[in-house]
Amino acid sequence: ARRQALAELARIGFADIRQVVSWGPDGVLVLDSTTLSDDAVAAIAEVSKTREGMRVKLHDKVTALEKLGRHLGMFKDKVEVAGAGDGLL
Repeated sequence: ARRQALAELARIGFADIRQVVSWGPDGVLVLDSTTLSDDAVAAIAEVSKTREGMRVKLHDKVTALEKLGRHLGMFKDKVEVAGAGDGLL
């Protein structure tokens, strides 16, 4: 389960929007879901139809990358604890 959770975070963190939509002078095109990779599908948080067309929202990449980084020990939160030996008494 732990390995699966890390793999899912990696899918989200390293997702590329170009795997889901394409755009150009003629507008935005949502790619056919049958052509999407499992990684691209895992990164999608929402697909909905609006008055303007289709809306595609991906999961939050920054949060996923931060969680991966914390798991890998890339970020160290500094915690200071006052104790008897620090001259505050």
